[in-house]
Amino acid sequence: MFNLNAQKLYNTIPKTVLENLGEEGVDYLEDAINQTNDSQMSPEELKEITQELLLDAGINKETLNDVIELFFNFSLSTSDFTQVDHSKINPQNTAYIPIDQPKKKASPLNSTTTEEFEDKPLDYLQEATKTDNKLVSIAPQASSVVIAAPKISAFSQSSRFHTETLQTLSNEVNLKDVNLIVNDIPLLEDTLLQLKEGFHYGFIGKNGTGKTTLLSCVANKTLLGFPENIRVQLIEQLEVLDSKQTVLEAVLNSDEHHTKIKNFIKGFESALELKGDLVPFIDEFLTQEAQEKILQAQKLANFRTGKRGLNARKAALEKELYELKLVRKKYYTKGASHEEVALKILEKMYKELHKCGFDDAEARALEILYELGFNKEMQTQSTSSFSGGWRMRVALAKALYIQPDILLLDEPTNHLDMHSIIWLTEYLKSLVGITLVVVSHDRKFLNDIAQEIILLKDKKLSYHSGNYDAYEKNSEDLKKKKIRQYENIERKKKHINESIQKGLQQAKASGDDKKLGMVASRQKKLERMGAEKTEDGKRWKVSYYAGFHIDGRIQVELEKEEKEVVLKLPEPEELRHQGSLLRLTDIAFKYTKDSPIVLQNISIDVEKGTRVAFLGPNGCGKSTLINVMKKNLVPTGGKVEYHSRLKIGHFDQHFIDMYSQLNISSLQYINDLFKNEAINVLNSSEKKFKNEQEIRAYLGSFGLSGSLATQQISTLSGGQKARFALAMLFLDSPQLLLLDEITNHLDMRTITGLIAALKEFKGGIVMASHDQHFVSSIAKTYYVIKNKTINLWEKDLDSYVKSISKKISI
Repeated sequence: MFNLNAQKLYNTIPKTVLENLGEEGVDYLEDAINQTNDSQMSPEELKEITQELLLDAGINKETLNDVIELFFNFSLSTSDFTQVDHSKINPQNTAYIPIDQPKKKASPLNSTTTEEFEDKPLDYLQEATKTDNKLVSIAPQASSVVIAAPKISAFSQSSRFHTETLQTLSNEVNLKDVNLIVNDIPLLEDTLLQLKEGFHYGFIGKNGTGKTTLLSCVANKTLLGFPENIRVQLIEQLEVLDSKQTVLEAVLNSDEHHTKIKNFIKGFESALELKGDLVPFIDEFLTQEAQEKILQAQKLANFRTGKRGLNARKAALEKELYELKLVRKKYYTKGASHEEVALKILEKMYKELHKCGFDDAEARALEILYELGFNKEMQTQSTSSFSGGWRMRVALAKALYIQPDILLLDEPTNHLDMHSIIWLTEYLKSLVGITLVVVSHDRKFLNDIAQEIILLKDKKLSYHSGNYDAYEKNSEDLKKKKIRQYENIERKKKHINESIQKGLQQAKASGDDKKLGMVASRQKKLERMGAEKTEDGKRWKVSYYAGFHIDGRIQVELEKEEKEVVLKLPEPEELRHQGSLLRLTDIAFKYTKDSPIVLQNISIDVEKGTRVAFLGPNGCGKSTLINVMKKNLVPTGGKVEYHSRLKIGHFDQHFIDMYSQLNISSLQYINDLFKNEAINVLNSSEKKFKNEQEIRAYLGSFGLSGSLATQQISTLSGGQKARFALAMLFLDSPQLLLLDEITNHLDMRTITGLIAALKEFKGGIVMASHDQHFVSSIAKTYYVIKNKTINLWEKDLDSYVKSISKKISI
């Protein structure tokens, strides 16, 4: 028997926490204390329940530790919680510091030599002094702020007809009233999520509207109401397979459930063989089994409402209270020893592995890898040894090994070359029976793989048959149709209004009541006016308009005209004399004296108005050649000539990752740059911006207006960081642009705006990009990099793509 006093516990708990607990929480806690006093529950179990309840009620962990110590006369272990000295936290420079994480200090951007250009800081952070071929960096120190993980809430319509396990008989998804809320900001409101089995969807919408967050919630099954039986796998845009694992190991370890069971079995068998302590392994397994059942009960409690919800919450509380005891009782029957329980658990685990098809797991993984083009030698190589295109194949192999019903891909073409994108397109088109949802900014890629387009706009999801081009055409046709309907209705309304006014005047003049009757009749007709046909062309019926409405008929509403993305690029500074901006003559390059030649016999002349695109697979030297042009790399042979007053704007595909380290705002970043004397020397003696308002106006011209200008760069979305990179690109009004994969992270509307702006740009442009639509819209001259040199491609881009497609086999 124990003698724990509930009142003593309440006296140590802050008043606000007690209020948050409410009557139900207090009663539940008191009941648990009484059961402990009657020896029906151990103090350790009571401690765990008390801890969870108080944390949910908002107690901080430092106070919780004091409460537990006073009440139970022992402290929680330091491994459970990291103590934080709150007095040392400066609210001025700390957005939010999670209690369970120590405050980390971000490392500053590093200096680099010309041989390490991939990780080189931004052009405007460097003083172009040439000392032993090194660039001296002037890098701002990153703030020590730790950004809090966002609070995400995702749920769908709650229905009393939902089954206990939320399972469906098919692999189709049809969730009504889906809501997605991030940090109390709604991204989706009462919308329909519908995925037909085996369909291939393109998922589009502005950057920052919640596409990636929705995919994550679906993949993690954190969207309440999503069917548990549907297997979902997500390949994320920032997923980088860079490890020492072999390709085969990476695929086999992708099934976390199998891997966990294998590790359990290994631990059990090792302990049995060495006659070691089995209790820790048994306790871990029993706790996990109990937690899974508790989690299922909690999901049900969260989803149900009304009386059934109340009963479900009571059942969930009982599960939390008693489930571990019940599970323990199930295995320790008739005084079973630890060895006997371990053997029971091992038997269950082996059955689970067999049921999941683990017996032929390796054979299945090898078959998938072979289909994706990996020979025996490649299967045993580490994933870090492969290029971006082959890493995408590894990611696909991992996804297909899990045998998903729904495969989600978030910007899969980022960092892939044209060759890899063409292969990926053909492979995804060949998948049968798997539902595909692809977020991509690549118009050509979406046109090739999408059967239907999902649009996220105004916190709603809408569905459009056909690929992206079909969606654009149908949207434009529907818009024109609505405008015609609206104008026709407004014209009729105007005519009726005029007749009403005329009738009123006549009635007033003559005193004829019949005229007033005619006026009333026309007034009713005016109120009943609206759409005569539905959007799909059917004749409108009153039965389509159920419920209470102010108007007697559905009204034609014109959608708000979406503002086109207009990028206002600064005019390049005029050069005093005409001629070549840049000329390379017989250039050769290698990274070190002993390394192989990367480029040789390179000769190219770039003039004002030049539009050049470099074509070739990843690793052929496109980025290296651009960095030689920018002076980031010093050629080992040949001659480079620049116009005496030439300014170069360089966009590197790695800049976005570098900006992710900066915990200051874009406004502050640019302001600090122009306060630095070395930067002023590099740009010009005259300051570009006279005050903060001019910097704001400049950032606004790239879509970073209002609060975005003062938001920390590291917290911006990928597309917003790309816009900031564009702002940095034109900061010095360059006459020559060197663009390396500039469309990564940009949405299609921004790409369209960028294409329009670059077409008007009066300087020269040299680019390397995997986006076929972008390249064909800008470039006039193509060079193919092959066998370490460049060759002029005299045909168009479509011809080049066709030549690649012939060589690619699926």
